[in-house]
Amino acid sequence: PIDLQERLKEKLLPAMTNILDDTSKLQTQVTSSATEITQLKNELERAKQVANTDELTGIPNRRGFNIIIKKLAETAKKEHTPFSIILVDIDFFKSINDKFGHLIGDSVLRYLAKQLDSETKGKDSIARIGGEEFIILLPQTEYDNALKLADSLRKKVAAFTLKVKDQDKPLKLTISAGIATYQVGEETDKLVERADKALYQAKKNGRNKVC
Repeated sequence: PIDLQERLKEKLLPAMTNILDDTSKLQTQVTSSATEITQLKNELERAKQVANTDELTGIPNRRGFNIIIKKLAETAKKEHTPFSIILVDIDFFKSINDKFGHLIGDSVLRYLAKQLDSETKGKDSIARIGGEEFIILLPQTEYDNALKLADSLRKKVAAFTLKVKDQDKPLKLTISAGIATYQVGEETDKLVERADKALYQAKKNGRNKVC
């Protein structure tokens, strides 16, 4: 009937149009919100990465190291598999800073970080945990294999010389290292402490040593 058509045209169709418009606007808002959420998640992830990364060398810092070793310990407990750590320290680093300056000292730190990175493969990880101290984390690695890797790395670093700008004599670099293998149920702090004691022994024995 004509009157019904008129009522549909005047009342129902405008209402439906408004509903469709509102739905379209809501979809746009939902899409926009989803994009913002994704951006915020990405920014949060980048912030976490920055917080866990050493600014000078680009490798994990102490905070990043704590996350990695915690996961390794959890896996070791669950799967009853070993893992080892190598604590590395640059010999006479203070003398390098005193003689060549802190810019060269920073370059030495970056150089060693690259060396450690090139020597670690697969699931192995490295971190700078403070000053001139670095740590290598070796999942599913027994003590003997960790010892071999540490000694191989020590020899490679000692065999290479660094050319310093405006200096006649090249810079000879050596490292000392302490090794410890995780014992199931052991606190990770205790593991690092054992590696630190081994490192101290290496330095006490004359440096450029692995203990």
